[in-house]
Amino acid sequence: MVKIKIGGDDGTSTYTVLRGQPTNTLVKGWEMKIEIDGSSGTVSGSNKNEGSKAKKTYTGTYLNNQLDVRVTIDDGRIITYKGSFPLVNGNPVKLDFYVEQGGAGSASGDKGVNSGILEIK
Repeated sequence: MVKIKIGGDDGTSTYTVLRGQPTNTLVKGWEMKIEIDGSSGTVSGSNKNEGSKAKKTYTGTYLNNQLDVRVTIDDGRIITYKGSFPLVNGNPVKLDFYVEQGGAGSASGDKGVNSGILEIK
């Protein structure tokens, strides 16, 4: 198992659509902590964003440097994260996100880009 963290103090979410409207809204503190099974590529894990009370749980895959993860948040939101990056410590990572099921300030169909620095634990 490989444990990684992306974002945290340096993490951001930039919405290109928010509550159904085009925008360019930056939100600081985005973070993802996951474990990757090296043999199967299965992704699992959970964490909270910096300063947030909402817990995020991750399920999905990381295969051939491609991440495809579904994020279930305990407030009811469901979001997908997708992106391509190598597992290199200190590497900047950008992940496209899409809100499948909205709630708590976001709506279904909202989207944008999460970014942060990858840290191998």
